[in-house]
Amino acid sequence: MRLRRVFVIAAIMVLLLLASVVLVAFSDFGASKEPVVNGMGVRQYVVTHGPGPSLAELGPDAIPWLIKGLDAKDSALHTVKVRVWKLLPRKLQAKWRNHAPIDSTRLRGNCMRALEMFGPEAVSAVPKLIELARSDPSLDGVACSVLAQMASDSPPAAAFLVASLRDGDGKLKMKVVNAFMNAGFTPPEAVPLLVTRLKNFVPPAQGSGLPLNEMSALRGSGPEAAPAAPFLAQYVEQGGAGNAIHALRATGPAAIVALPRLLPILRGHDEKSIQLRPGIFAILAGLGTNGAAALPALTNGLSDANPVVRALAAAGIARITGDVEFALPRLIEELENRGPTGETLTIQTSEYLIGLHHRQLSARLLGEFGEKATNALPNLKKAVNGSERWLRPCAAEAIWKISKDAEAVLPSLMAELQKLSGEIHHMEVLNVLAQMGPAAEPAAPAIRATMKSNLGVRRYGYVALQKINGGEK
Repeated sequence: MRLRRVFVIAAIMVLLLLASVVLVAFSDFGASKEPVVNGMGVRQYVVTHGPGPSLAELGPDAIPWLIKGLDAKDSALHTVKVRVWKLLPRKLQAKWRNHAPIDSTRLRGNCMRALEMFGPEAVSAVPKLIELARSDPSLDGVACSVLAQMASDSPPAAAFLVASLRDGDGKLKMKVVNAFMNAGFTPPEAVPLLVTRLKNFVPPAQGSGLPLNEMSALRGSGPEAAPAAPFLAQYVEQGGAGNAIHALRATGPAAIVALPRLLPILRGHDEKSIQLRPGIFAILAGLGTNGAAALPALTNGLSDANPVVRALAAAGIARITGDVEFALPRLIEELENRGPTGETLTIQTSEYLIGLHHRQLSARLLGEFGEKATNALPNLKKAVNGSERWLRPCAAEAIWKISKDAEAVLPSLMAELQKLSGEIHHMEVLNVLAQMGPAAEPAAPAIRATMKSNLGVRRYGYVALQKINGGEK
């Protein structure tokens, strides 16, 4: 009897010990305040689903837990948890799936990708991201990509990336270049370093024999890229003409040095030359008053078969000569032209590359003339309320630049946010609202609603709200 009692007590103790192990292993005592997403804590949701859409609805409350997820490490307790989990019956695994072991490497990577989509809204993560980039070679590339998305709003992020491009090893430098390229933003301080890389570029033993990523990074740097123009001009002929031409557009008037290499392409009639024509005419249109040497080519462009080229040629001539009245009727004609377009003009919009057809482009070019394009307002107002959804944001932006008439564009822009139009379209709308600043205040509720519905556009809504009300979300 006594032996049986001892045996029962021992069995109970073993069961209690096992229960304690399970309790400790499958409880996160530090997560009592962790928000719940689809029945899971934020970190469990992120490791299971990645940066899923439900994070958009949770909003900034997710950010501290995403940052906490960057500290995840596999411990002895995690090893116990994995072993215990494997011993559980499938039914219990399915029942307790929200408490499954979390792989720390996967969690860190997914948290960084989620923070990247939050963008400048998550600048509080910058110190931790810098720490990871310095300490973990397996994650430094992802960390640099996230930091590049925040660099426009975070001087420490920009400074770290520039310092890494200047002083890092070869692999880290390339990761920073890729981060700038993918983010569509390059800090001005990085431009001289990229120019040096172009100047001293040595083709690697394997891979591309051209500095394509450096050229792509420069297209996001704006007029500060002017010193790169002579080196970019060389690559128009050496190879990578498309990347070089796209980057040359960012250099503005400095691209005049490339004219002798660009004009022969315009005289070609092969498929490649035709594809490059819109980009080349965009360069010519950006030369401004110093571009007199481009006038013959621009004049020929007025009769080009591609309406995108015709619109760029008209705008370019007006910018060089100062005769805006010359361009207005031609741009209005292309704005109203419902015929087919040829090759579109690819532009950089944040991290996206999008192609503008001739009606979108004509609206944007009219807007760049400001008050001088007042005669185009009736046509633009018709477009902003028309049936072509991709044209509406371009027309709204032009109306705002020409007249600063918020009432003429806000109803259309707010209506666009309420439609399931895709994140690039919503991004375009939010970018226009950001340009409008405080005048777009009536759109703030619609912006917040869009931010909650789509994590992919959340950062654009955040920037728009900053411009509207000085940072109060």
